[in-house]
Amino acid sequence: MAVINGPSLDRARRRGVAMPTIGSTTGGFAAGIGVYPGGCFSLVNEQVVRPLLVLIGEADDWTPAAKCREMVEAMRGRGADATIVTYPGAYHYFDVEGQRLEVQTQVENDNRAGGFGATVSYQAEAASDAHRRVEEFLARHLK
Repeated sequence: MAVINGPSLDRARRRGVAMPTIGSTTGGFAAGIGVYPGGCFSLVNEQVVRPLLVLIGEADDWTPAAKCREMVEAMRGRGADATIVTYPGAYHYFDVEGQRLEVQTQVENDNRAGGFGATVSYQAEAASDAHRRVEEFLARHLK
């Protein structure tokens, strides 16, 4: 998400980073997709300058959907082309085929008591819908 974040791009330009050109625009990327992205909390006050699609499970206890929803709603309120789709009952790795339902106890997680552990599980219905939405999003924005 940071690669289509206007303030991040501005900071990079001020440091002398040359941004790639896409067609007649600059910015390096035509659009961005975040699948259960971390860092939503840090981008609530930022603004994407390209279309953004966020896909996340409502049950995700590693990267909470509520923070991403807050980020997307704030960006939309400032005029960004940002969309979020949440999947009820889906956890982190909902699109990783074969991922069994388990708690990965060794991963750091500020959202859990004790700071460790994240629930993960494949959810076929969410994965199928996410794949369809990614294809549609890319077809619309990568012409």
